[in-house]
Amino acid sequence: MTPPPKFFDSLLVVGGITLAGCNAGDDTPVDTETGETGNTGETGDTDTGETDPGETDTGDTGETDTGDTGETDTGDTGETDTGDTGDTDTGDTDPFNPGPGDCPEGEILVFESDGDFVGEYADLQAAFEAANENCATRIDVCPGTYVGGGEFVVEDCDGPISVRGVDGSSDTVVEGGDQLEVYTGGDLSVEGVTFRDGGGIALVAGDGEAVLRLRDIVIEANQAGNGVTAAVALQGSVVETSSLAMFDNVGFGSLLSVLARQGSVLEGTLLESNVGGSNATAAVDVETYDGGSTALSMFVSNNTDFDGLVTLRGLSSALRDAELSMNEGSNTATAAVSLESYLSSAVTSLGMFENANFDQLLAIFGGRTQLEDAELEDNIGSSSATSAVSLAGREGEVSTLGLINGVTLVGNSNFDSLVSVLNARHAAVSDVLAQSNTGSTFAGAAIDIVADEANVTGLGMLTNTGFGSLFAGLSNRSVVRDFQAFNNVGSSTAGAAVDIDGANMDSSSLAMLSDAHLNGNSDFEQILRIRQNLFDVDNVDVNDNVAPVGADTAVSLEALHSDSSTLSLLTNFNALGNVGFRRALSLRAVAAQLEALEVSDNEGSSSAHEAIRLEGLTTQVSNVAYLNELTALGNIGFENVLAVRTGRLEARDLEISDNQGSDDATAAIALEGVEMFASHLSVAGNQGFSSLIAALADHVGIGLASIQGNDGSNLDAAISIDAIGTEVSTVSMLANTHFASAIAALADGGTTLKNNDVEGDLELVGRIVSVEDSDVTDGHVVVAGHSDGPWVVGYVLVDNSDFLRSNLDVVGDETFFYLLDSMFDQGVDHAVHIETPWNFVVNTAIYRTAGAGSSGIQTVGDVQLAGEDVDFGVGPDENADWDISIGSVIDYDVNGLQTFACDDQKCTFE
Repeated sequence: MTPPPKFFDSLLVVGGITLAGCNAGDDTPVDTETGETGNTGETGDTDTGETDPGETDTGDTGETDTGDTGETDTGDTGETDTGDTGDTDTGDTDPFNPGPGDCPEGEILVFESDGDFVGEYADLQAAFEAANENCATRIDVCPGTYVGGGEFVVEDCDGPISVRGVDGSSDTVVEGGDQLEVYTGGDLSVEGVTFRDGGGIALVAGDGEAVLRLRDIVIEANQAGNGVTAAVALQGSVVETSSLAMFDNVGFGSLLSVLARQGSVLEGTLLESNVGGSNATAAVDVETYDGGSTALSMFVSNNTDFDGLVTLRGLSSALRDAELSMNEGSNTATAAVSLESYLSSAVTSLGMFENANFDQLLAIFGGRTQLEDAELEDNIGSSSATSAVSLAGREGEVSTLGLINGVTLVGNSNFDSLVSVLNARHAAVSDVLAQSNTGSTFAGAAIDIVADEANVTGLGMLTNTGFGSLFAGLSNRSVVRDFQAFNNVGSSTAGAAVDIDGANMDSSSLAMLSDAHLNGNSDFEQILRIRQNLFDVDNVDVNDNVAPVGADTAVSLEALHSDSSTLSLLTNFNALGNVGFRRALSLRAVAAQLEALEVSDNEGSSSAHEAIRLEGLTTQVSNVAYLNELTALGNIGFENVLAVRTGRLEARDLEISDNQGSDDATAAIALEGVEMFASHLSVAGNQGFSSLIAALADHVGIGLASIQGNDGSNLDAAISIDAIGTEVSTVSMLANTHFASAIAALADGGTTLKNNDVEGDLELVGRIVSVEDSDVTDGHVVVAGHSDGPWVVGYVLVDNSDFLRSNLDVVGDETFFYLLDSMFDQGVDHAVHIETPWNFVVNTAIYRTAGAGSSGIQTVGDVQLAGEDVDFGVGPDENADWDISIGSVIDYDVNGLQTFACDDQKCTFE
C-alpha cells in the first residue's frame, strides 16, 4: 500500500510501520459495544462483542461464570456497568481508555468503526491488514509477546485508529524486528505497549487536523539500524504523549522525535540509561510549526552520547516539572535543554543534577523567556562550555522579556557563566542563589544581563571561584536590590566583582543598587563598579575584600551625563577592611550627594592613591559634590585619605582619624576645585602625611574643626591652602607634631582666620589677611599682605587674638597693618616685628617673660598708637622689660601709659 499524503516537507521516520487512520473528522468517536449491552447476567446468550460469531461463548453460557453469569458481577451483571452494559460506554469514547473485554493471550482483536467485531489475529501484520480492509478503528492487543517490525498503512476510514494493549505495557510486548512504522489517514492513538529489542517505532497520524496520542508506552533495549534515526518518531498535526518510558536504547540519533503542526504535549516521560549514536542530536527533539510545544513531568537520567537531552521548538515552548540527572553529552554536545520559540519559552520546576559535558545546561530563546523554580547542582560543562543557563530574547522585539525567579545553582563547574540574559527589553531576576560554583578557564560574569531595563532582587552569591565577575549588568536602567556576595574568589583575569554599566545612556538612564553586601571576596580587580548616566547607591557594604596584585579601585561609581540639577546618590555606605586596592572608593559625577559613609581599616597597595576620591567631570562650579557624615578611620598606606577634585564641594561632619599614610603620602584631605567648603571636621591621630588638609581652589572654607594629635612628615603645613579667598574658622589645632607649620594660607584675595585655637606656626599671605578672635601658642606667625598694583593696597588685620610664646611678623609693601585688642606673652625672640609702611596698634598688650627674648615690638614704618590698654614690656619680672623700637608715631592717643615715652622717632622705656 501507498502511505497517505504527508503534510510536512519531510518525515522524521525512516523504515518501520504505518497506520493510516479513519479520517472522519471526529476526534472522539463513541463506540457502542453491541455485544455487551445485553450481558447482564443472562446465560446462554450469544455475545457478538466477545466471541467469534457462531461460536458458543463459554463465558456467556449457563456455566457458572463469575464474570458473565447472574452472580453479582460489577463488571458484567445487570447492575449499571459503564464499561460493559448497554449504556453508552464512556470508557470507549476516549481512545486511551476503551472498555475491557475478553482478550485471549497472544491474540489481537480488531473492531470496525461501528463497534462490530472483525476478527482475532496472532500477529501485527494480519491485524493491520484486517483493519485496513474493514476500515477498523480499534485494535486491542491482548497480553503476550508479538514480533515487531514492518510497515503498516491504514487509510480511507471514517474515524480514528486506536491501538491499545488491553492489560497495559507491562503485559503487552512487541519484540524484535526492524523499525515499526505506522501511517494513518486520521487520528491515531497507541496505548499500553512495550516495544523491546527492536529498531524503534515511527508513527504518523495523517494530514489535516489529525491527532497522534501515545499513552503507557515503554521503549526498552532497542537498537538503531538500517539508517533509523529516532527510537520513537512521531508526526501529526497534534501530538500528545503520556506515561512514555525509554530504557537502555542504543545507537539512535534521538530517543523521541516529534514533528507537529498545531501543538505537542509530552507528559510523564522517563528516559533512563540510553546511549546515543554517532549521529546523535537531542534525546528528546520536539518541533511544532504553528503552535506550542509542551513537556511536563519528565525524568531523564544516566543517558549518554547525545548532543542534548531535551529540545523544544514552536511558536511557544514550555518545560515543566522535569528532572535531568547524571547524563553525559556527546563530544559535539550543545545545550542539555533547549527551548526555542517566537512568542514565549518557559521552564518551571526544573532540576538538573550531575550532568556533564554539555556546552550549556539550559538555553531558552524567544520573545518572552522565563525560568522559574529551578535547581542546578553539581553539573560539569564541556571543554567549550558557555553559559550554564542562557535566556536570549528576539533582538528588536518590543515585548521581549527575560524572567528568572527562584533558581539555585550549586557546585556547577567549568562554565563561562552561570546565568546570562541577552537581548531583552526587560530582564527580571529574583531569588537566585549561586553557591560554590567554579568558572571555566575563560569565565566571564557568573550572572550576565544585557537588557534595556534590568531588575534584580534577592541575588545571593557565595563561595564561587574562577569567574571574571560575579554580576555584570549592561542596561539603560538597572535596579539591583537585596544582593549578597560573600567569600567569592575571582579568576586570574577578573575585573569587577559587580559591574553595572549603561547601554544607550540618555537622561533617564539610571543604576540603582540597594541593600547589597559584598564582603570577603578576593582576587577581583574591583569589587563594585557602576558606570551610568545617574546612580543611586544605598545601604551597601563592601568589607574585608582582598585584591590581587595591581588592583585598582574597590568601589568605582561614575555618572557620565547628568547635569547639576540631578544628583547621583551614595548613602549608607561602608567600605571596611579591604586590602590591596589603590583606592577604596572612587566617585565621579557632575553632581553627587554622599551621606552616611564609613571608609575605615582599609590597607592600600604598594602603589595606592586615595582611600576616597571624589571627582567631577570637570572642575567647573556646576560640578557639585555634597558630602555628609563621612568616617574614615584606621586606613593604612594611602597617599590621601580623602581627595576631592570637583567644581564645588560642601562637606560636613567628617571624621578622619588614626590613618597611616604611605611613604609618599601628601595630604590626608586634599581638595581641588573652585569652591571647597568643609565644616564639622575631626582630624586626629593621623600619621605620616605631609599635611592634614591641603586645598587648592578659588574659595576655601574650613570651619568647626578639631585637628589634634596628628604626626606629620615635616614637609608641609598641617593646613595648607592656595586660593583666592580663604576662611578658617573655629578650628582647634592642638598637639600636632612634625609639620612645617600649623596653617599656611596663600590667597590672592583674602585669608581669614577666625575663632581658632592653634598650636604651631602660621604663614598667611594675601591682599587681605585677617586673624580674628584666635589664639596662637608656641608658634611663629608670618603675615604678608600684598598689593595688586599702585591703586590697590594690602590689608592685614590682627584683632582680639592672643599669642602665647609666639612671634608675629608682618610684612608687605603697600600694606596697612592693624593690630587691635590683642595680647602677646612670649619668651622667645620677639613679640611683634612689623615691616609694613602703615601700622595701627590699638589696645594691645605685649608682655615678656623674664630672661628670654630681646624685643617687644619693632616697626619699620610709622605707627598709630591708640587705646587705653596699650601696654609694652611689663612682665612678671619688673627688670625684664622689652626693647621697643617704633619708627614714627604718627598718631599718639594712648591713655594712662606709664611704661614708655615716645618722641617723633621712637618710643622707649622710661
